[in-house]
Amino acid sequence: MPFALAAAYALSRFNMRGKDFIMNWYISLLIAPPIVFVIPYFILMSRIGWAGTYRAMIVTLQTLAIPFSVWLLKSFMDEVPLDLEEAAWVDGANRVAAFFRIIIPLALPGIIVTSMFTFVFSWNNVIFPLALSKQSTTTLPVGTISFFASTGVYWGRHVAADDYILAAGALRRPRAYLRRGEGVAASARKTSATAGFSR
Repeated sequence: MPFALAAAYALSRFNMRGKDFIMNWYISLLIAPPIVFVIPYFILMSRIGWAGTYRAMIVTLQTLAIPFSVWLLKSFMDEVPLDLEEAAWVDGANRVAAFFRIIIPLALPGIIVTSMFTFVFSWNNVIFPLALSKQSTTTLPVGTISFFASTGVYWGRHVAADDYILAAGALRRPRAYLRRGEGVAASARKTSATAGFSR
């Protein structure tokens, strides 16, 4: 998430060369089928001795988690009025202080929602753990595959495991934070527009 926050802020606030290319490259990573990355990652992790470890799955999941997070976070940071950040600069804050004191609090609902989506996205991923994990490091979605046997399907165990897996994504509180953040940002835009009109 820290890498995605920094990238989303840079893409939202700076007019850099190749900005559109970077965004298109991120979306291409999401569009590409995951099987494209499995074989190169398996060869790489086997050569560096990370095959079957948690580190291998953490690194490989970032291939899809970071582009997904950047796309979501950029849209939330675009909603934060630039006038608020400029007001902080006038008051003596530098860009880093304005980022942590202005951007992060207003974009907090988006950060929470993005974290939830990214967690569920990584939690439900099967193909990377299936290829890069071993029995001691396998994840729950991969473990449910063992309930499908040649003699039949153990539906009771399968449903119980599915309920346990889905419980992690049952939280609904980020929706309230999202509405609160949107209201604060909208009020700030309205105040800025009124101040500009009165001038």
